[in-house]
Amino acid sequence: MTPPRRRPLDGIRVLDATQAVAGPVCAGHLAALGAEVIKIERPGDGDFARRSPPYGGAGGVAMVRQQPDDISTPVLKRNRDKLSLALDMGRPEGLEVLQRLVSTADVFLENLRPGVTEKLHIGYESLKAHKPDLIYCSISGFGRSGPYKDWAAFDTMIQAMSGLMAMTGYEDGPPTRAGILVADNFAPLFAGIAVLAALRQRDATGEGQFIEVSLFDCLVSLVWDEPIELLATQGKPARMGNRLSRSAPWNTYPATDGDVMICAPQQDHWKRLTQLMGRPDLLEDPRFTTLELRIKNVVPLDEAVAAWTRQRPRATIVDACQAAHIACGPVNDLEDLVNDPQVQARGLLQPLLHPAHGPVPGAGAPAYPVRFSGFPAGFSRAAPAVGQDTDAVLARAGFSLEQIANLRTLGIV
Repeated sequence: MTPPRRRPLDGIRVLDATQAVAGPVCAGHLAALGAEVIKIERPGDGDFARRSPPYGGAGGVAMVRQQPDDISTPVLKRNRDKLSLALDMGRPEGLEVLQRLVSTADVFLENLRPGVTEKLHIGYESLKAHKPDLIYCSISGFGRSGPYKDWAAFDTMIQAMSGLMAMTGYEDGPPTRAGILVADNFAPLFAGIAVLAALRQRDATGEGQFIEVSLFDCLVSLVWDEPIELLATQGKPARMGNRLSRSAPWNTYPATDGDVMICAPQQDHWKRLTQLMGRPDLLEDPRFTTLELRIKNVVPLDEAVAAWTRQRPRATIVDACQAAHIACGPVNDLEDLVNDPQVQARGLLQPLLHPAHGPVPGAGAPAYPVRFSGFPAGFSRAAPAVGQDTDAVLARAGFSLEQIANLRTLGIV
């Protein structure tokens, strides 16, 4: 029998003292790569995200709990392959338990506001006394310096303050948030990369370190990668709908059964598109002969392309464009996405598992999107209920059955 292949983070223990989105997502990336992730939650109600609808269980998904053991579906997705330890870190006995666990861990993750960890005596300086080579990663809205460091923050607020919202939507409409959580999903990627880099450095030097990740910092870095200077100096609108300030044609266009996205930035692309459209005259039109002119005259350009697309179904347009090596795809709604053949062929959606009931009817979860030739990355276990693994985690850390029972009596776990 062939032994299972080792995953790169096998043997790495992560204490995940985070809640909501960014922290649990970061810990989820590490779990998918093989780390043992112990999610530390308050006894009883646990992570406050557990009270965020929709909820999933044996009866499917609904905006209200249908059964007492229904669990928030975002929590079920973000905490796959983790263990749950119910622990009151705010009490002296709970702090002692945490310190003992830290001595066995490699990584500690938290996403409390700056200053809170010091009050709880779980800051980096406090915990590294129990584990000198600890990798400690702090994720917060604005980091530990600057005038906003003490501000509360959520993803949409960060989108607004970073400039992303001002760039999203149409020129004649209001600023608009992106359809998904952007800062809450990008910051965990930066944090995960940083943790891996710190682990690599620890391998070389034997030293741990403190990592600081700010949602605001991460999103500003992404927004500023766009041509902000062009928008400012040339008076371009910050919100351009689905157009791109540096290319044309680049937009969504109506079809008979929905919309398609066409991206034809290069001269060859434009030439092939005019051939598909049966409009060779557009190639010689003085308004469209160069990319710069097409950008300048984008309104009549888009009208010409739309006159062609609106007479055809999406599949016909997409097939013709792709055959001509022009980037084009359908604008999918969520039902389209679930049934998309590429999604199905790549196995991008998995059943959403409940710890007690197995697959939640009518619900799916994203598969880990990165593939490795040398090991299987991804998730195989359901997210745990609050405190589901408390006894096992404490026993592996050296606590006796009597000690665990005493902690339960005191309400520490």
